[in-house]
Parts: sequence; structure tokens; C-alpha cells
Amino acid sequence: RRLSDAEMARFLVQGYLVLPPDPSIPKTHHAKIFDRCVDLKIEQRGNNPGNNILALVPGIRDVMESPTVDGALRSVLGDGYRIHGHRHCHTTKPGSGDQTWHRDAYASGYQRRQHRPRWAMIMYYPQDVTLEMGPTGVIAGSQYLGTQGHRDLIASARITKARCDKIGGLRGIGPAPAPPLSFGEQRHVRVPAGSCILIHFDIWHRGTRNFSQDKKRYMFKLQAVRMHEPLPNKPSWNNVSRELTGSLLSNLLESPGEPKVPPLFPVWKAMWTWIR
Repeated sequence: RRLSDAEMARFLVQGYLVLPPDPSIPKTHHAKIFDRCVDLKIEQRGNNPGNNILALVPGIRDVMESPTVDGALRSVLGDGYRIHGHRHCHTTKPGSGDQTWHRDAYASGYQRRQHRPRWAMIMYYPQDVTLEMGPTGVIAGSQYLGTQGHRDLIASARITKARCDKIGGLRGIGPAPAPPLSFGEQRHVRVPAGSCILIHFDIWHRGTRNFSQDKKRYMFKLQAVRMHEPLPNKPSWNNVSRELTGSLLSNLLESPGEPKVPPLFPVWKAMWTWIR
């Protein structure tokens, strides 16, 4: 299933898109993946298989090859996209704290950031994710903030515990320069079991604290890479509109005080034109 114009606009503007559970995959499939993670005790130190997670939990491949996920990746990265060899299972256990805001580093060591959708990530959740379980946090639109990379954040994360508590427990917010909390809206992405989040590789994100009594949250992160430039006038999604119009943006500009022409509109328009 390819993305619609509205879905593509949402991805280009906000940097992420929630993909609902694919109807071709039964709920029991996701439950089996969750149970397999429990059996492997992935959350325990030394038990995370890292890049070998697909070999131990092969059911993830069915999710990645489903029409919903494959169609979304083809829409954003083109038909020739490839799944990168780096993947990881992230776990939040009851009592775990907020992760530092960050952009992922490229596994290959390549560090150049790019606005155009050349790399993307899929985050897959085999269980329901509620607020208390520590959902993934994203800063909508922050993929276009080009002033900081992964290493810059690590270098600036020197905040003291007292300061951390004072501002509500946001760990890792260094002095200047700080993560872009003022750049866009912070969102906690809560989803039903079997859902995925498609994110721009450079969006600022983090895992949030798990304050549940006994619920673990597993999230599988996989990277995908564009292999060729977009073909002129051959959109890879279900494209109808040649231009990025105001009607496509109307549901994305949620603040009443938002200017009629948002400052980043030229950037969004350039991304639409390039990928189309």
C-alpha cells in the first residue's frame, strides 16, 4: 500500500508517520514476537543480539515485508530501497528513565545529515504502547534542524541532576547548544500492538521513562536506504497533487497562531518537488 498525498505531506513536514498494524498479519503474530522477546530476556545485560535479531526473531521480517510497511518505504525511498544490516531491539523496563534526546549515528560511520529522504527508520512495536510504558518521543519537524549531530549532543550533555529535576526530568539537555525542544512540538507516540513508526533518519527522538508497574516495552529499530535518485515525474507514492498545497498542510498546522506561510514551507516544498 503506497502512501497518499496527505500521508506523504505529513511525513515530509513532521518527519514521522504512524503505520497501523497491517491487516494481513494476525494479532497472534505480534503476540508471538513479544513472547519470543520475553523468552530471550533481551532486556537483560548481555542478552541483546543486536544485528542478529532477525535470525532469532524471524517474524519481524513478515512485518517489514507487509504491504503497509513495504509500501510506505517504497513511497519514501523508492522501489529499489534496501534494508541496512544494522538493527536493534530497544527495551524499556519498569523504572527506566528518559533517554537523552538524540539523532541516531549512521552505523557505517557516515555522518553527513541530509534533508532529503535518503535514509529512514522503521520502529516496530509488538505490544500496545501506552504513556506509562515509555513510548517513543519525537520532536515533530526537527529533521530539518541542521545545527547539531549525534556527537554534538553527546558532547553537550553535561546537565546536573539538580538542574534536571528542576526542569522536569529531561535528561541530557546540555548547556548551549541544547536539543531543539523549542524547534517543534514534543510528542509521545502511543500505538496499538503491531504498529510501526516510519521516521526520517535525522529526526530528534528518544525513549521515554517507563513508570508502569510491570509492563515491558519492546521496540525493534531497522534502517532503510534509498538506492537511486527519484525518477522525474514518476512519483513513488499514490500522488495526485503536483504541488504541495495548503489543503494538504491544513491538518498539520495545529497552532492557532501559526503564520499563514510557515517559515519552513520553502523547505517542505523543495522536498516534495525533489521526491516527486
